[in-house]
Amino acid sequence: MWNFSIPYPLKHFIDVVTLPGENWKWSPTEGYQGLLTGKKALLIYASAGNYGAEAPTPWEDFQKPYLRQWLRLLGITDTHEITVAPTLTDSESLAEITHAAATTATAVASRF
Repeated sequence: MWNFSIPYPLKHFIDVVTLPGENWKWSPTEGYQGLLTGKKALLIYASAGNYGAEAPTPWEDFQKPYLRQWLRLLGITDTHEITVAPTLTDSESLAEITHAAATTATAVASRF
């Protein structure tokens, strides 16, 4: 997470690859329709602070809703999420956080 949202290189990538007729379409009668249905996605988030549902200010996290909406636009609804946070912490806690995320990633990858 950069400044509560996504890094500008990721935003640029999204803008470059999100193409009408390629991965989404629009019609006056049906509105937006994603063309990548049946696909899976794994979103891995990292942030210095903790912005999970249990955090005191979860509404400050704009990266998760943004990426979820982008994938929905493309038609990808089978998503999994892993959060690595907070990364601004002591080395022992960070090791536990990253180990838990790696364990989760391995488990999710086995289902892809």
